[in-house]
Amino acid sequence: GQRPSVVTPPSGLEFAPGRYVVRAELLPKGSTVPLQTTTDAFVPEPEWLIGPSGLTTRRGPSTGLDYMPTADARFRRTERIRLEVPRSPTPGEAPARLLGRDGQPLDLPITISERTDPVAGRMLVVDLALAPLAQGEYAVEITVEQGDRKEGASYAFRVIP
Repeated sequence: GQRPSVVTPPSGLEFAPGRYVVRAELLPKGSTVPLQTTTDAFVPEPEWLIGPSGLTTRRGPSTGLDYMPTADARFRRTERIRLEVPRSPTPGEAPARLLGRDGQPLDLPITISERTDPVAGRMLVVDLALAPLAQGEYAVEITVEQGDRKEGASYAFRVIP
């Protein structure tokens, strides 16, 4: 099974802005072979607009009504994708669009909203139903603009049979 974990630094400890590689190693009870995983963590610059990546969850027949975290970028048409990306508290529009394999925008409705997470702060939430899509590769692109600055995040995925 999968269990998501949120790790926060001890009070008073701050990290310099940048990309960090986090490696976890767990030793199951009664085993001599450790389980290992590696992921990226992002600490934003003081004047950031949007995080470069986020948490991807899926919902479908195997999860019921719950969204479950996933690292697998392969989805079926019976599923939904939810992408949550950290956003700075600065005001501004944050449109999202779906791109096809050729990089061209597709006319498919994407629901975008915001929520406040007690740990991560302000989050952009993109929700996409996959039923109208054919088998193939796609990407969700989110862009935040403020004045002459423009930052974005994207998530590429594949719809499988």
